[in-house]
Order: sequence, then structure tokens, then C-alpha cells
Amino acid sequence: MKWLFIPAAAAFSLAVAFPALANPQAGAKPASERSSVYGAAPAYLQFAQADQDKKKRGRRSQQGGQQGSQGQGLQAGPRRSGNPDMRDLRQQRGQDRRDFRQERRQDRRDFRQDLRQDRRDFRQERRQDRRDFRQDRRNRFDWNNYRPGHRPPDWERHRRFDRNQWQRDFRARERYRWHRYHRPHGWYYQRWTFGMILPSLFWSRDYWINDYWQFGLDDPPYGYVWVRYGDDAVLVDVESGRILRVVYDLYY
Repeated sequence: MKWLFIPAAAAFSLAVAFPALANPQAGAKPASERSSVYGAAPAYLQFAQADQDKKKRGRRSQQGGQQGSQGQGLQAGPRRSGNPDMRDLRQQRGQDRRDFRQERRQDRRDFRQDLRQDRRDFRQERRQDRRDFRQDRRNRFDWNNYRPGHRPPDWERHRRFDRNQWQRDFRARERYRWHRYHRPHGWYYQRWTFGMILPSLFWSRDYWINDYWQFGLDDPPYGYVWVRYGDDAVLVDVESGRILRVVYDLYY
């Protein structure tokens, strides 16, 4: 009998447990409603359920705060637009732009006015230069009729100039190749300076430098001529031969 009772009990246990194994969630209850052997849920299940509920409430509150902040951000625009400081800032910026445009227009007007004034001054200077050139041509005398040692015509009227600006002796910055110099027979080179008197033998018409501007020499005052002496250029008085300026080593 003992051996027969054991298989029967095992078969009964399998019959009772088979539906639960086939569908384990069919008769399952929430963790809060499960009961232990003593009729209440275990403590660790209660704590886990409370922790989950707390996390859910925290997520809900966080989402609600974000939505509230977004709503406040959308509503903050009109309040900022009505801020007096912002209005003052926009007004100041607008005034600065207007001032900048006005200054730029004024600068353009001043530039055009200065340009017109410069053009008028240039035309006036050119007309004055032409008048001076014609006057200089009238003041020139005929060198062909000039006799050495005599005063040219209108000598006293054109002799007014600053001699201190002309009395200089210096070395030429650039040298020029010209025809060969033939000194008078029996004379040798001597270094002359301003204030000395050059003998008339050395400032005759054969030694005059007529195209003096081609050698970088200044226009001589009225009654003076440039004379070549060796490799030097000497500015002398056509009446007395007194030297006013000397440029050394101008020719080679």
C-alpha cells in the first residue's frame, strides 16, 4: 500500500501544478497584493514599490517644471519688449545710425568742396605761371648784342634778389659728359669760390653754358651767366665777373 500511495500523491501534485506552469501569469497578483505565508507582502517588495512610485512622481514633476519654464519663456517676450532699457537702447542705436549717415554725407560734401577748391587753385597757379613766363620773356635781353663788361638793359630794375641764398660752393650730385674743355693758353686750373672775381678770359661767350637746365643748374638771376671752368660750373656777374656760386665736378 505504501508504494501505491506515493505515485498517486505525485500524480495529484502534477495535476495541481500543471496549469500554473502552463500560464504562470494567469493567477499572478501585484507585488503589493501578494501575501506571504503569514498573509502580508514581504518588506523588500513594499520598499521597491514605494521607490518606483517616488521615481514616477519625480519624473512627472520634472516634466511639469520644464513645460512651465517653456511657457514662461514664451510669455517673457512681451515683457522684455516693453522694458524701458531696451527701448532706450534701440533709440540710441537708431540715433547713432542717423548721426553716422549725416557725418558721412557731410564728409562727402567737404571732399567735393575741397576738390573744387584745389582745382581752382591749380588753374590760378597755372595762369600765374604763364603770366610770369611771359614777363620773364619780356625782361630778357639780347645776349647777341651784349658786350662783356657792360651792364645789360634794365639792370637796376632786375638786380633785386637775395644774394645770401645764392652764395654757395658745393660738389655736384651727378656728373655729366660734355665736350672737352680747352683752357686758355698759359693758364692752369684753380679752385674758385663765391666772392672772388673770375678773369674775363674765362667767362667769354665761348665758355657760357647756355643749356644750363640740362645739367641740373638753377635759373641764374638777371645779369648772371653760368660759365664752365674745367669740370666746374661757375655763376658769374656779366658786368664785373664776380662769382656768385660754384658747382664742383659737374663734368668729366
